Amino acid sequence: MRHLDRTVAVACLVAGVVLLFTAAGFVVVERDLSSSVSYLLIAGVALLICYGLLAPKAVVQVARSRQARFGTLSVLVSAVVLGILAMANVVASQSGLSVDLTRARLYTLSPKSLAVVQQLGSDVTITGFFRPGSNTAERRDDATLLAEYQKASPHIKVRWLDPDTNQPLANRLGVTIDGSLTVQYKTKPAIVLPLGSQTESNITGAILKLEAARTPLICWAGGEGQRDLRDSGVTGYSQASSDLTTDNFTTREFVLAETTSIAADCDIVAVVGLQRAMPDAAVRAIQAYVDGGGRLIFAFDPWQDRNVQASANGLLQPYQVRFDGGLVIETDPNLVANNDATAPAVSQYGGSPITSDLNNRFTFYPQPTSISGQGATAVLVKPLAQTSTGAYEIVQPRDKLDRQGGDRGGPFTMMATAEKASGGKTMRMVLVGTSAFAENRSLPPDAPGYNLQLLLGSFDWLAGNDALIKLPAKQQVAEPLFLTTFDVVVISAVTLLAVPLVVIGIGVLVWMRRRVSYVPA
Repeated sequence: MRHLDRTVAVACLVAGVVLLFTAAGFVVVERDLSSSVSYLLIAGVALLICYGLLAPKAVVQVARSRQARFGTLSVLVSAVVLGILAMANVVASQSGLSVDLTRARLYTLSPKSLAVVQQLGSDVTITGFFRPGSNTAERRDDATLLAEYQKASPHIKVRWLDPDTNQPLANRLGVTIDGSLTVQYKTKPAIVLPLGSQTESNITGAILKLEAARTPLICWAGGEGQRDLRDSGVTGYSQASSDLTTDNFTTREFVLAETTSIAADCDIVAVVGLQRAMPDAAVRAIQAYVDGGGRLIFAFDPWQDRNVQASANGLLQPYQVRFDGGLVIETDPNLVANNDATAPAVSQYGGSPITSDLNNRFTFYPQPTSISGQGATAVLVKPLAQTSTGAYEIVQPRDKLDRQGGDRGGPFTMMATAEKASGGKTMRMVLVGTSAFAENRSLPPDAPGYNLQLLLGSFDWLAGNDALIKLPAKQQVAEPLFLTTFDVVVISAVTLLAVPLVVIGIGVLVWMRRRVSYVPA
């Protein structure tokens, strides 16, 4: 019984010290002595008193015997270490601090989002309308994401409301579905983001739309075989259209065959995947628009009809740049996508705001043609994406793509920009040797790589938003770790019970052995 009393006394000592440190952790985090924390303190003190009652001789011997002090000190040190660990866990679990150690920075805002929120001059109020107990997973994910926005800027204000008890406000903001987020800025109409449209790119896009003085308009040449913004097939541009909308752009189609002038409200003209020769009137209209400080993105494919190629190069002739029209083949197996020699990949780029954040990140160019020309006087042409020197270009269509005599050797430029300042305005052009670089199957989630960033960066540069050309929301998705109830119970038992008990047991065993082996002089 004597040994049992001592064992229980030591257990009370250790438990009491651990409870006191745990209570101290809660006091540090909450900065207040709540009733629950008071119970922990009382329990800890009570256990220490129990130690004194169960082993009064041990307490007296601590003051008289050096050996007793040494043994008790060993147990006490073990208890203090456990207490410090318990306090650290309490502080860590209650703290809002976090560190994103993922390679792709999956759980922190992208540089583009940071650039947007850090330039805010007024408050943005984001309201989550969630009924209690409904859509709990979505609300948790939204709260985690919005916390990152709040860390980035004091102008981001977040609140959570029940749509049933706040029906007038919900109606005024246009909320009709439980689980919606609303984004408000100044006196502008709120933007409602329903469930499924509450990603980082959605939220940043909404802030951009509300903060910008106006939304840039892309006048998209369509209706004659060009890439279709409404086509959801693999070769369509519906995903690009959605991403451009999220990135604070609006689009409007026009028909080249009917064009004699470019509308004054067009911020950017897009000709992507030209299939028919442009009428002379359309060519002159686009040239006049560009010469007046307009912005143009022109994506052209290889092996087009001779008249179509002549039409495209006729448009570019005043600027001394052209599409060569042949199919480029990349011979370096490390510089192709999906082991496809007709899809060169690039990870090093020319100097441009468009690609400033893309170095060491690969983009690919399915079935490209090359771009050549040094630019006319005062026109600055910059190659952005080039092949290796081992690449070659097949000028005339053929079935066999092996290199033959007469094929031109590389390197080849597959993407370039052209810029010219005149009369206080700056004309800008982005030229791409393939219209497939941003088709649906070339963008996330259907394809890896950074073609989405390339697309959005191109339009941001054309719109003059050079400072906002950053990486948008991450493409990669971290695989969640799913735990069953049994897994949680086992992990909790091991970490909260087994490990501490093992440490306590070892400390008690050492203490008891030292007391037994001690022989008074």
